[in-house]
Amino acid sequence: MRRNYSDIAIAEAIAILGCVAFFAHLPGPVMLVLGLCLFAAPGYVWSEVFLSRRDRGLERVAVGTGLALMVPVFGGIVLYAAGIPLNRTAWVGVLSVATLVGAAVALITRRRRRDDPAPRRPARTRRWSAWHAVAFGAAAVIAAGAVGLAVVSADAQKYSGYTQLWLTPLPGQPSRASLGVDNEQGGATQYRLVLRRKGQVSRTRRMLAVAAVVAAFVVTGLGGWGLHAATTSPPASALSSATLLTATHQSAGQIYLYDSGSRWLYMSVNIPSGSGAADTGTVICQVEGPDGHVTTVGSFQLANGYGYWGSPAPATSGPLTGARLVTASGTVLATATFAA
Repeated sequence: MRRNYSDIAIAEAIAILGCVAFFAHLPGPVMLVLGLCLFAAPGYVWSEVFLSRRDRGLERVAVGTGLALMVPVFGGIVLYAAGIPLNRTAWVGVLSVATLVGAAVALITRRRRRDDPAPRRPARTRRWSAWHAVAFGAAAVIAAGAVGLAVVSADAQKYSGYTQLWLTPLPGQPSRASLGVDNEQGGATQYRLVLRRKGQVSRTRRMLAVAAVVAAFVVTGLGGWGLHAATTSPPASALSSATLLTATHQSAGQIYLYDSGSRWLYMSVNIPSGSGAADTGTVICQVEGPDGHVTTVGSFQLANGYGYWGSPAPATSGPLTGARLVTASGTVLATATFAA
């Protein structure tokens, strides 16, 4: 009997092409198609391991679907237990490894079954009873209802919002630090800032921050502070922001510039995994003046692609036109352009 392993080869090719497409940053439609195939491939190859040749039709589809759903669940548990971040790189690795290992086991299992064929049994026609129809119909209704409920619940879910609070030292000024609040609650929010020094309350200030606005202060070693961004809604000309974009035009965070007498910069970085950029280590913030001159402002640490930093902006002959985030070796991670 001629052996046919083309389906196993296709599954292996999907796993390899999925990895190549992910790391090569191929166009979105290609990534979508390969992603769906990569999600289904582990279920198919492992169903070939557990099911015999006599199992056909709906039973094979149900087992393959269940196995395809189980691989990310158990893979996520293993990644979490191993301390590996649950990002896109890890998920692509889990699905690819599960597919390749399953394909190898399925290939061995299929060869053994062909070398040692089971005794022939008389063909038996399966008849569907009313109970089978009711059971599978109920399962289909429950599955459709679960998917519909998930979609409706996701659309109805309210944005919880968040607030960022930071305290960072000023370069070359060991007795002063930058204290700031970033309001991402989706609306104007009243805050009460309490500054402690050696466990004792040194200063208290109430402030109102509008949505997506950064309020920054300079904190001195004596426990006082001076306001360097508006505690109420600032004039539109005083606060500007821009999106940090990677070389593949993926959002990598936001940068805010507050210019009202003295200028301050605040950068919130969240480099997407799989963007090809380094996501851990020291990064450098640079700004560009109207004449194209680039000035290094300072540096900070990224952890798994995330970090934040604030500092006074350097003096230039005119308004800042842009900013960029670079590694210690000079590789540009992301750039931003301020509106004129």
